[in-house]
Parts: sequence; structure tokens; C-alpha cells
Amino acid sequence: MIPDGWNATKFGNIAKIFKGVTYKSEHYDAAGKPFITLKCIGKGGGFKERGLKYYSGPFKREHITEAGDILIANTDLTRNGDVIGAPVFVPTLPGECIFSMDLSRIEILKAIAVQKFIYYSLCSETARQFMKENSSGSTVLHLSLKSLPNLNVLLPPLPEQRAIAEILDSVDATISATEAALAQTRRVKQALLQQLLTKGIDENGRPHTKFKDSGVKEIGMIPEGWEVQTVGEVASFENGKGHETCIDENGKYIVVNSKFVSTDGQVRKFSNSELAPLIKNDVVMVMSDVPNGRAIAKCFLIDEDSRYTLNQRICRFRTKTMSARFFYLMVDRNPYYLKFDDGVKQTNLRKQEVLDCPIAVPLAHEQERIVDILGGVNDGLSTMEEELLGIQVLPSLALRSP
Repeated sequence: MIPDGWNATKFGNIAKIFKGVTYKSEHYDAAGKPFITLKCIGKGGGFKERGLKYYSGPFKREHITEAGDILIANTDLTRNGDVIGAPVFVPTLPGECIFSMDLSRIEILKAIAVQKFIYYSLCSETARQFMKENSSGSTVLHLSLKSLPNLNVLLPPLPEQRAIAEILDSVDATISATEAALAQTRRVKQALLQQLLTKGIDENGRPHTKFKDSGVKEIGMIPEGWEVQTVGEVASFENGKGHETCIDENGKYIVVNSKFVSTDGQVRKFSNSELAPLIKNDVVMVMSDVPNGRAIAKCFLIDEDSRYTLNQRICRFRTKTMSARFFYLMVDRNPYYLKFDDGVKQTNLRKQEVLDCPIAVPLAHEQERIVDILGGVNDGLSTMEEELLGIQVLPSLALRSP
């Protein structure tokens, strides 16, 4: 069922499709025309200016695009098809713009459709799923432009299309503002983290003013009252065990593997075998990763008992007297561990290398002050992230038929 006055039609009835120019990298020229490439399209749609190039090679009139045009991605290099068929609404750029062969320009019949409404329709879950289903390729996806005219489109009357587009423009502006605020808060958190873990905080809530040489080059000066200890001195260590043969999607226990830790617990596998039990406040760390990988030395703080089991190539720390939350902050992606990544071969941290990592340790009450402050910042970030997720679903809800 669709609302009265709305029409269901095929995309081919309201649009023409023009593929971009075939180019060579030798035609890149800083003095050329703005050249919109695949890298200009964000995941799910939207324009990214950092992907813009400049082009001075041959082209046809049909390869020119201007502000307000819709372009879609014909090609996708992402693993999950996040870009294939995703649209971009061309912004105002200086002079004539050319678009690459990895993109297609969508020319809308404006007598029956509003450009911005169609752009948001192409961002919808229904359109995104259609694009993925009509693409092929193992490592690189290619959209079947012959299939695109068969995409189902719902068209309200023109005034309603304009009204919906204006509302969604407002939502987009709110999303952009929230994303900017979230990014700024993350930068503030990182700066605060660096400040607290190197200069500490006294009982009056101020950074320490008296320092001493730690005796460790990588650490440098530390507040008086702090001391340097190794990871092995403040925590016990245990390696995980292989769970690959006992993975069960209906399992009771979460298998703590590299993907789990690197995604902060978002990507999960399960097992009914608790081969390496974990308890609340254990800290786990990835010990193996590809060159320049983002998972090596990434940590996760276990939040409950009898829920997790530790996989191989992940280690478990259990602190002796030190705050587990503070320990987590000190070892998570610690530069000492990152130096073992040479950028060429697989990084495999050995047990002794892990245990020899030096860390600066304040008194217990200061450890708790530091984690409480950062916990407040994390709570604020979580609230902002939840608000952003709530706003981001609004466009798809607005374009969903009753």
C-alpha cells in the first residue's frame, strides 16, 4: 500500500543514465577542471571533497556535471558493498566539472521528479539493497547499469517531494553538526588522556607541577610520587586457546578474538566451550596482526563474569593491586608494543616482550581519579553517538512506504 496521490514507477521512467569519462592518470593536472572520482563518494552516499582531482584530458559534453546533479558509483572497492550505487549530490565547485568512468550521472525528468528527493531515494535501504543485488565481482564490485532502470521508485506529488527533501536536508545538516561535535569531543578526549597519563592530577584537580626523570627514555618525566613498573610486575599473564573447531552461533560464550577486540566488541563469534575463561576486569590484548594493522596491542576490558572465553593470539592480563581500568588505559595501543610492527611482516608479540613493557604508575587514589574523569568523557561520547545513530535512521524512515 502507498499513500493516496503517490505513484509507483520504475527508475527508467524518470531518469537517463550517462557513464563518466575513461581517463588516464597522466591527465591529472592541478590546472585542469575539477574531476569527481570514486573517492568522492562516502559509504552509503554523500560527497567527500578530499577525493577530488583535477583533469585536463579529453571528454565529451555528456561527461560534464554541475552543482545539483546526481552521480552514483558504478564501482566499489569496499568489502561490504558500502559504495556501490551510492549517490552524491554534486556541490558547487569552480568551473565545469568532469566525472570519472567509475561514476554515472543521473539526469532526472524534472516534470515528474524533484532532484533532491530522488537523491534521498537512492540513499534509502531499498535502493542500497537493489544496488548490491545487481552488482557482481569478487574483489571489485561493478554495478549493472542495464539493471538500474528496473529499480522501483515511489513518487509523491511534486510539492510533497520538495517538502520531504527540505526536511531531509535539515536532518543532513543536523547529522553533519553532530558528527563535527563528536569528532571534536574525541580530539578533546585524546588530548585529555595524554595529559592525565603523563602529568596526572592532584587532589585539587590540577596537573602536578613537580616531576622527576622516570629513567625510561620512552616515558620521560613523570610526577613525583609516581613510579615505573613493568606490565609483568603489576599483572599476571595468560595466553588464549584455539576455539576455531567449536564455534557455534548459538553458543553461550563470546569468543574474544582479534576482530572482537578491534571492533570494541561489535563483531562477535560464540561457543559453548569455555576453554579459557575470563572474569570481570580482566584486560585482553591482541598479540598478532598484519603489518601496519590497527588491531595490534588493542585492548578490551571485560565487563562481566562467565560470559567470555579467550581465543588464541589474544592474551589476558589480571591486575594484582593496580586499578584494572587504569591499567587498560596504560597498555591499550601502548607505543612500546607498536614499535614491534615494522610495516613489512606480520607482527607477533612474544610473552616476554609483552611483560617487559614499562608503564608509569601513580598511587591508587590518583588512578581512580583519572579513570573517573575519563569515564565521564566516555559517557558523554556514548550519549552523542546514540543521538547520532537516532538521527541517521530518520531519512530511511521518511522514505519508507506505509
